[in-house]
Amino acid sequence: MSVYRATLTGLKGFNVTVEPPTLVFTKKNDKKSYKLIIEGPTLEDNVVVHGFLSWVSAKRKNVVRSPIVAIGRMSHP
Repeated sequence: MSVYRATLTGLKGFNVTVEPPTLVFTKKNDKKSYKLIIEGPTLEDNVVVHGFLSWVSAKRKNVVRSPIVAIGRMSHP
């Protein structure tokens, strides 16, 4: 069995939630899913904010890291 906990880096000014915050793998090639919720201010056009979602194993031996990018875009009337 392998247990991974979510940790977030970056995305200052945003509230980022990972559901569930822990993934438990019970067998080889086991697949899990999660939901990433990002809430925060409206970004100005072409402003880029970035960070990372890291899944860290219980023994801290393994880390799986995914980039997160939020980009401001022009609103159309």
